[in-house]
Amino acid sequence: MNNVLTASGMNTFLSCARKYFWQNEIGLRKTFEDSPALKFGSAWARAMEARWNNATYTEALAAAIPQDSAVWDEFIAGTLSALLAAYYDYYGVREQFGEMTPEVQFSSDLGNGWTAQGKIDGLGFLADGRHGIVESKTTSDSVAPDSDYWLRTTFNIQVYQYIVEARKLGWDIATTYYDVTKKPMLRPKEFVEELDEEGLKIVLDADGNRVLLKAGKNKGKPKQSADKNKGEVLQGHKETPDEYCDRVYRDVKSRPDYYFVRREIPVLENSVDAFIRQRIIIRDTIEFYRNKEYITMERDSSAWPRNVSSDTCDYCQFKNFCLNNQSVDIQSPPNGFYITEFNPELVKI
Repeated sequence: MNNVLTASGMNTFLSCARKYFWQNEIGLRKTFEDSPALKFGSAWARAMEARWNNATYTEALAAAIPQDSAVWDEFIAGTLSALLAAYYDYYGVREQFGEMTPEVQFSSDLGNGWTAQGKIDGLGFLADGRHGIVESKTTSDSVAPDSDYWLRTTFNIQVYQYIVEARKLGWDIATTYYDVTKKPMLRPKEFVEELDEEGLKIVLDADGNRVLLKAGKNKGKPKQSADKNKGEVLQGHKETPDEYCDRVYRDVKSRPDYYFVRREIPVLENSVDAFIRQRIIIRDTIEFYRNKEYITMERDSSAWPRNVSSDTCDYCQFKNFCLNNQSVDIQSPPNGFYITEFNPELVKI
């Protein structure tokens, strides 16, 4: 029985109890379950942890994309590499706003045989001596000052779990320091024009020969636009991962304030109280659904309500058999799935 309540587990439960059942009660996982967004976010967290430990850019990148990088899409790896390089350029190798310890683990009693567990991104002292939590995030959402992103930080389950648990560890947490990085939305180009040594475009005729102007003041010079009616084409190629990486880096460097935002969000005591109460309600509701399962030799997913919508189902790993009302033999998981230990994101505490 999985009686560990993590922030990700609570978020999963609130989004869809049936998904929580498969993921947190059974431990069902896809063989290759990581979406690009989750993989990117996890890699960024590893890079930030390395940087907090005074790693250089090269060392942080190696931590983010370890030796299994062969399974990474080269363009996603290029995005992360470029973004991290620009981050180092913008903020420097060493932080100046305080002393932080990355990835602080916690485990505390929630009663009824339950524990709260997790790892705090950064915990320590701000420059003015206050105790604070540093939360490193990547997002595709707007991080403009008036965006909804910042409104949602006023009651972030993950952060309030960290605040409550950090206080139990003896830290007088009064603020959360958000270090937010917006993911680039640039995409690899299907066609990149090739230029000659003089920076001029290369127009080819139907036979593959370079086209030169035949009249006018620029007679004899390379033509700079292709006439499709004559079978002319511009010489080019698909953008390579290295070219894409360079383009992303230049874009981030040209407008760092668009991509990198840091902001303090004060801890609201009424929100702390509301979170503590909500956490216990979630615990009790999970136990309620467990007690509503049919008494059989197998766990019963039908006791756990489904929240069927595009928001919850589009990226759910269980959607195919769940939405088709197919039964699942836990002893013999569906093709492409396996049963794993609970909460694999946590190192054993």
